[in-house]
Amino acid sequence: MKKSMNKFGNVKYNPYLSSMKETKYTGYFVDRDGNLFSNRRNGSLRKLNPKTDMHGYIKTTLQATPGGKKDKVAIHRLVAEAYIPNPLNKRTVNHKNGIKTDNRVENLEWMTDQEQIIHSYENGLRKKNQRSIKDVETMAYLKSIGWAFSKIGDEFGITGQSVYGILKKRK
Repeated sequence: MKKSMNKFGNVKYNPYLSSMKETKYTGYFVDRDGNLFSNRRNGSLRKLNPKTDMHGYIKTTLQATPGGKKDKVAIHRLVAEAYIPNPLNKRTVNHKNGIKTDNRVENLEWMTDQEQIIHSYENGLRKKNQRSIKDVETMAYLKSIGWAFSKIGDEFGITGQSVYGILKKRK
């Protein structure tokens, strides 16, 4: 099989390769369907089988450079970084259909934390009484600077007693 020198390095010729993009992790590639590949030493590509984490996201551990620090990375983030422009520098990647294992480019979009929360409520992915981690952290911060439970509750549309219960569970 012939070898080609291209933007992917010394990889054996593979017509499928032209539709892939290299990630920020040297020697690792993603395709538009959310599949992850590694460049083997012999120049062939190997499809990797990342695992689903306890929150339902497909993740794996990669090294940015050989012998470098290992990072636990979400496949949907690698796909978004490779294929979806992010001119507004939004921090999170959203699954449009709410299915955390559907990492196709068409199903991903960049969002802010607030947009993610709104999307999750509008699509029934989060119960109305379920608080985000950011909400709970904000409540804890407000309490730490001296706000009363009732005042914090007013900010979040709940009772002071509910705020107390949420923060008590947090400890």
